[in-house]
Amino acid sequence: MLAMYPFLAEASRYIRDQGLSLEEVLDHRAFQGARNWARERVFTSLETGDLPNPPLSRSAECLEALYAYPLARILVSCVGDGFLVRRFALAEADLARRRLSRESDDFLLAASHALGLDALRDGAFRLHFSDFLRATRQLRGKEWKLINQPVREGFVLLSRDRFLRVVEGHLRNRFEAELPLEVNPTLLRAFEEEVIELHTALRDRRSRLQGEDLGTIRVTNFPPCMEKLLATVLASENVSHPGRFALVSFMNNIGLGFDEIYQIFASVPDFRESVTRYQIEHITGQISGTVYTAPECSTMKSYGICPGPDRLCETITHPLSYYRKKTRMSGTAKKAPADRPAKAAS
Repeated sequence: MLAMYPFLAEASRYIRDQGLSLEEVLDHRAFQGARNWARERVFTSLETGDLPNPPLSRSAECLEALYAYPLARILVSCVGDGFLVRRFALAEADLARRRLSRESDDFLLAASHALGLDALRDGAFRLHFSDFLRATRQLRGKEWKLINQPVREGFVLLSRDRFLRVVEGHLRNRFEAELPLEVNPTLLRAFEEEVIELHTALRDRRSRLQGEDLGTIRVTNFPPCMEKLLATVLASENVSHPGRFALVSFMNNIGLGFDEIYQIFASVPDFRESVTRYQIEHITGQISGTVYTAPECSTMKSYGICPGPDRLCETITHPLSYYRKKTRMSGTAKKAPADRPAKAAS
């Protein structure tokens, strides 16, 4: 059981009680499987975010899984990249939620207590509102705002599925806060090859998306709202759901293809390949049958994603009008397509 939840304090105590030095774990052939598993966890976190969840039936598998977690944390810390930390934290929290979803309500409640959450169960799961606020700070959407929750005597009432999401959010925050760990030259040497590979992968990911041009699209012609949203994504920071919708629809409207848009959103820390693909295909009409138009300026302001107008903004009412007008003025980039029948964001 500890191998399934290696982030619990009991797992750390078990490892300490074994009396093995870190050097032994890093060097001994018996721990090669754990080291390989640690490497896989980190690289998968970066690439897809979907960590495998194999059955752990044999004692050797359990031991490898138990040691792989702290070794993976060390590897992430050796790289010391904030984006990698966020990707690793998200992937590990997602794996924990998937595993906890198979457990009984009693186990789930006990695990939440072990993680420091003030939770109860009386029909529904109940979580103190202060823990709820902290755990859901990275969850987007009106459905996670405290004002939209049923609250009784200071506790938020949650279904089992929503409680699992909150536990996942709590773990994600905790993992991000704990990393990177301090690492010494011995650890850096032990993971030298993996660190070089990860730095290369991170550099390649960023280099694909840097510069002023996206194919034939000139970023300098973007209105301030879209320029800021794009810069946020390229900085490997999360963007709100309305912001993502606005940016995807805008880039599709001005002529970027699915692959180009998909590669841009592969940079965000909470990237999920299947979810991202579905969202882009829906907004661009590939599966919905409706090509959505980017929200107009008044809607952007209501979403809180308008950073404030520049002088050209004062002459238009829609981000697409801004792009077309600036493109004509500068004489650069491919002209944005003319308006076409599409559904605008409400």
